[in-house]
Amino acid sequence: MENKTFTTPEAQQEAREQARAQRNKKIFIFSSIAILVILVVAGAVYFLHANAVNKANDAIGLADIETNDSIRAAMYQKIADDGSTAANERAQLMVAIRAYNDSNYTKAIEYLDKTSVSSEIIGAGVYSLKGDCYANLNKLNEAISEYENAVSKADGNPTITPFVLIKMANIYAQQQNYAKEYECYSTIRTDYQAYVQQAGINIDKYVERARIRAGK
Repeated sequence: MENKTFTTPEAQQEAREQARAQRNKKIFIFSSIAILVILVVAGAVYFLHANAVNKANDAIGLADIETNDSIRAAMYQKIADDGSTAANERAQLMVAIRAYNDSNYTKAIEYLDKTSVSSEIIGAGVYSLKGDCYANLNKLNEAISEYENAVSKADGNPTITPFVLIKMANIYAQQQNYAKEYECYSTIRTDYQAYVQQAGINIDKYVERARIRAGK
């Protein structure tokens, strides 16, 4: 004959509550472990990033005060190739500028492409220098494209914008696109008189010359 165990409703309810408590305990333990792992990983990432930032800052600080030009260039090069912090990006810009001054325009473009363009001033400068590199490589369409990026990034800056527009006008003149040349000089005359006066540019002469060549 089969033995059967009979329990009261109260005992069954207590058993269910104990089982639920055990499940909740396991979930809590698992969740706590998961959170701990996330915190440890996040802390490690922050620690490594902070160390990388400090290391890069220390390295570029030493490069900045190095008096030997060749050693300084080598230090900037090493920093430029060794991370993506703000200090690394500044080193990349320094490498690009040196490459440009050495007429190594392809290398200059390579390192300019690595630098951040978030800042209005720095971003416009990066695009402008890339335009100069392409102009020196006789890639005039690419130069115009980078100058347009520079003007857009400058966002009406009263010094940078007209400076880049003059570069664009010169490229358009080389391409015999005199209508665009006229447009650039006209914008400078209309919107950037303070720059014209400070730079001592006879802007009317350039506007008139471009107008005649454009047949306007």
